[in-house]
Amino acid sequence: MNTTNQTMNKNHMSAGYMIRVSIFSALAFLVMYVEFPIAALFPAFLQIDFSDVLAFIGGVTLGPLAVVLIELIKNLLHLILNSSTGGVGELANFSVGVALILPAVLIYKKKKSIPSLIVGFIVGIVSMVIVASVGNYYIFLPFYGVPGDAVLENIIAVYAPFNVVKGLIVGTAAIVLHQSIKRIYKYIV
Repeated sequence: MNTTNQTMNKNHMSAGYMIRVSIFSALAFLVMYVEFPIAALFPAFLQIDFSDVLAFIGGVTLGPLAVVLIELIKNLLHLILNSSTGGVGELANFSVGVALILPAVLIYKKKKSIPSLIVGFIVGIVSMVIVASVGNYYIFLPFYGVPGDAVLENIIAVYAPFNVVKGLIVGTAAIVLHQSIKRIYKYIV
């Protein structure tokens, strides 16, 4: 009977975990629709949204695996329901979202403090710029027909700076929201 109860608790915790991940994913998917350009700095098609903030809160409350799952599910939903890029935009969003948020969550989990959050997001921004640059060079920009000689120029002049600014905005929003609601995390877990 004791083994049965332990199995039921594990299954219940697993189901509860997946429900929480699903809720964060659905919210992140909805937040993806509230996007905005950074006026006059970058081309209008480069937009920022705050869906990665929900992946951060999910990662802090549910663990690092939740970051990957939330980013994956929100992008799969977007691919199924609203993709205009044939999955390339969703692949880019997934890869840069995980690259930004996962380091921040992992570093924060080791030492829960504002300085570790800041360091985590700095590492995340560097990681995101590297992942986005490699992805843009080999996959994303060639898919959109950017000529080979213009790919590196676009990465250096447009995409890398955009990702730095995006990381700063999303990281700041995540830290502010985290500080505002961390008292209620016990109700999420």
